[in-house]
Amino acid sequence: MRLGNEAKLLKASLDTHLGPHWHVAVGEALGYACKVRQKAMGVWKLDKCVVVIWKSPGVEVPALPGEAKGAQQAGKKQLKVLEPREVEEGSELQRVIAAMRDELPRLGKDEQAVATALRRRLTADFGTIWHIISGSKFVVETTESCRNKFHVEIGELKVLGFQHEQFSEGLLPHLTLENLIAGLPYLLMIFLCFAYMGLSSLCKEGQPEPEYSVTLQLKRSLCQDEWEASLRSVGVVVLIFSVCYRKMHLLTGKKKSA
Repeated sequence: MRLGNEAKLLKASLDTHLGPHWHVAVGEALGYACKVRQKAMGVWKLDKCVVVIWKSPGVEVPALPGEAKGAQQAGKKQLKVLEPREVEEGSELQRVIAAMRDELPRLGKDEQAVATALRRRLTADFGTIWHIISGSKFVVETTESCRNKFHVEIGELKVLGFQHEQFSEGLLPHLTLENLIAGLPYLLMIFLCFAYMGLSSLCKEGQPEPEYSVTLQLKRSLCQDEWEASLRSVGVVVLIFSVCYRKMHLLTGKKKSA
């Protein structure tokens, strides 16, 4: 639930302040194979948590034919469709899910390799532009205009995929000083959420000393007795700033309209 709230908050902030149609994926050790708009993608990794944000391009140049498909593995696991609950008979989405039933049992457990292989298969069979996220625990917030969206599970591995093209003027027209200032409180709150997750793991009692010197130095510097109270204090300041900015924005808006 926590991952879902963070993904929704981040997507809402991006759509509001940097233009619509952002996709957001938050999860643990997830793999991703997404076709992205130029200069409209970001990836952050904090401990076991991965955050991916991106926008779809308008077109995709078809790739060259890939390698021949491998032989079917014996004793394949049963694929379960999590979303959608009902698929229209004879629809393209039904054929997409059938392709997943055929392809997924051939693949291993590496999330990134699975995402890349599935995107290659779907692009070859159903055209561009596909976005694939795979892993055992993740949440994805997509734009409303995506097509052929599916969410399946095989064993402990879950895969979410969809098609989406976006023809727009890009990111820069939305990237103004006013939008950056307006979105700063939301971005800081999201940063605090992930900082809390990272520090909770780093500062957990009974954990062995980190192997890497940089991580050990961070633990000694940040894991003080009252680190949670300090982080909450920063959160309160950010929240107050956000409320004050919103009230000032509403007041100035009313003055302009008057």
